[in-house]
Amino acid sequence: MTWNILASTHTKWNSAHGGERMTEEAECQRKKRHSIVANAINRELPDVAMLQEVDVRFLPSDWDNGPLPCGVDLSGYKAYRSYAPTRSGVMEGVAILLRSGVWELDTSIPPEANCRRLEKCQRRGRKAGIVLHARRCHDHSQRCCFSSVHLKWGELGPKLAVIADALDEGRLAVPESPIVLGGDFNTRGLYMEPIDELIESKGLSRCPTPKLPTCMGSEEEQIDFIYCSKNLGCSPGSLCSIGNLPRPGKGPWGDAPGDGSDHAWVQVTITSV
Repeated sequence: MTWNILASTHTKWNSAHGGERMTEEAECQRKKRHSIVANAINRELPDVAMLQEVDVRFLPSDWDNGPLPCGVDLSGYKAYRSYAPTRSGVMEGVAILLRSGVWELDTSIPPEANCRRLEKCQRRGRKAGIVLHARRCHDHSQRCCFSSVHLKWGELGPKLAVIADALDEGRLAVPESPIVLGGDFNTRGLYMEPIDELIESKGLSRCPTPKLPTCMGSEEEQIDFIYCSKNLGCSPGSLCSIGNLPRPGKGPWGDAPGDGSDHAWVQVTITSV
């Protein structure tokens, strides 16, 4: 799964919560929305969740198990994060959740290399990334590198920098390891072509998903994608799905079918071949 869960610190850009212009959602709204997000993850139970726009109000830096600040227990997951302060001082970035009993951190790789955090910098458009080497819990010969990225809207250069850095980091520790890349690419339509070309040149291809929009206001196009190494299997007949976007009006603060974000989650079933 890849999913931009809408960081609370960024809700000032969305007036649907009903507050004053350029103000964040209220605390009670945040807790309710975060509960919906956490319950959606518990409902879908992905083996790996690559998340974007995650902040400490949803997933604290020291969270290891038990209830989240919203009160929902995100049971059975181990979290890895790459956070940096926003302009308002809130720690925010990307995260990867590994489902316990399925995937675990690959501790055969040195600690300085098995979880690499791409810090926010000007070259990458002030966007973070994370690269995590994992192995199957009951078969350590099955290894995979997972990466969660969030690209900046607009200029192409910073987007390519994030992707190149993430994929190069993934190859650095284990050159032969397959890679799964998921994220909010903040890019639509024909503008994805140079991004696809770069990722293809690194040995990955985009996983096929239904032709459905993944973000409110994205002009009915997808901007959230999952790519995987070509030695992994993700055929058009695989189980691929896209979650529900919230209804217009109250948006992420409205009722079902939305899952608490202005983005829909994207899930694919990937198998080794």
